[in-house]
Amino acid sequence: MASSEDLPSRCLLIGNSRWHWAEQRGASHWTYQHEAASPEGLDAASDLLAWAAVGPIPSHSSLQSSRRLKLSEIPLQGTPPWLGIDRALAGWGAWHANH
Repeated sequence: MASSEDLPSRCLLIGNSRWHWAEQRGASHWTYQHEAASPEGLDAASDLLAWAAVGPIPSHSSLQSSRRLKLSEIPLQGTPPWLGIDRALAGWGAWHANH
């Protein structure tokens, strides 16, 4: 069995029909995977750095509320409260890539 130090660092965006995973491989390299929504894909070990949702949230011990990313935590000024976190993350990523 792998120890917690051996587990990759992952982030999850729960969409309406698909789940979007980001997995850290090394200090600055990330890989991405998109798959059908599947709570079975969550490991029992909590290796999630962070997660966010725009779709239905399954009940699972890996989805700790303390690791849930909220719209208010995205460093963009003037975002309306109705903006989906997926759109806010894309906007922040685009801004960050250009600065």
